[in-house]
Amino acid sequence: MTDLLPATSKRPPKIIAYDLSKLDDQAFHEIRLQGIGGSDAGKVMGQSTYGTPWEVYHSKRGDLPRKEQTEPMYWGTVLEPVIANRWGQDHPESTLDNVDALFQHHEFPWMLATPDRLVDDDGVLEIKTASHWVADQWEDGNVPNDYAIQGQHYCEVLDRDWCEFAVLIGGSDYRTHRFERDERIGQLIIERCGQFWQQVQDGTPPQSSSSDRVVDLYPSHITGEILPVSFDERAAIDRAKAIDEEIKQLKDQRDHELNVLRDAMGQAETAMDGDQVVATWKNNKPKADGTPGARVLRLK
Repeated sequence: MTDLLPATSKRPPKIIAYDLSKLDDQAFHEIRLQGIGGSDAGKVMGQSTYGTPWEVYHSKRGDLPRKEQTEPMYWGTVLEPVIANRWGQDHPESTLDNVDALFQHHEFPWMLATPDRLVDDDGVLEIKTASHWVADQWEDGNVPNDYAIQGQHYCEVLDRDWCEFAVLIGGSDYRTHRFERDERIGQLIIERCGQFWQQVQDGTPPQSSSSDRVVDLYPSHITGEILPVSFDERAAIDRAKAIDEEIKQLKDQRDHELNVLRDAMGQAETAMDGDQVVATWKNNKPKADGTPGARVLRLK
């Protein structure tokens, strides 16, 4: 680990804080492998659209390649001080502490926190950017479940009374939402994530889900290596084959139903049910030689 930060009114002695200002990106990544952070907690508890327990487990074990920074991640970092400044303008009575530290829970050292800002002596400010496609998740004073868990996780680690999220949606829609620390939720996070962290320590992986990229764990094969399948693998193969057959049957049924519609439409461009468009069957743009493009049926 890196140097310890001294305790202050915003960093009580019982909360361990490590100075991150001297670390490069690789060193920071290695520190995060030593516990469960706020953004991990929602994934561990199955409440995140950005990852799963399987992914967190193998990431903490060092099995998976590091994710490259995406454009949304880049702009989230760039806009963080801008959004924090807006929050500060709206709350001149509060003092924002722009900490550059990783905190550990005084009793459960595997619980880690890297808050965006500390507010006075009792609050946490988390700053987010979001696409307008997910604006509904921030309606009516709500925040997405994984962020709510992140906020409660930080309240536990930092012994804070509340967490507020400031989010910029679509580059121009600024919203905030504050919630109080909930000790019941905090205890659930400690129990569930504590059990998970023990799995990481013991080398007991959780079951993968359909969204997990298991191929990232095994990017290449070993020529000539053979797996003698067990009952579980044989059952998985049989189930997958049965699903493949069901998909084929459903595709055949769908193709039949669409052909019923094509026969009925003939050369019509649009199918209407009263004043509602239910399907179109139009040619794509003409080809380079001037012949019509393929005719595509689209259901509305």
